[in-house]
Amino acid sequence: MSFCVGADDSLPENILYNAQGNWSIGSHIDLLIIVAHSDKPFIYRATDFETSKLPVPADVLVYTLDEWEKLQRSGRFGERLRTETIWLYERGDGG
Repeated sequence: MSFCVGADDSLPENILYNAQGNWSIGSHIDLLIIVAHSDKPFIYRATDFETSKLPVPADVLVYTLDEWEKLQRSGRFGERLRTETIWLYERGDGG
């Protein structure tokens, strides 16, 4: 997945996308990238990932593992993430 390698060449832990099945002309993809940790504030993390080679525009949200675990337990948004996201990449135990 060379289109989504971090600027420091570190691989994300997981990459998911949110799919609702209602795509059309002008649609985009929501990519959720989970990293082990980050010292950057949430709003700046997406800049570490190059998505310009994707065939559609992408909204990139980068969460740490801790944030992701908390998010999944949070109300309606967490439920939506559990039911509507599709795993594109999962880092193996070999890291």
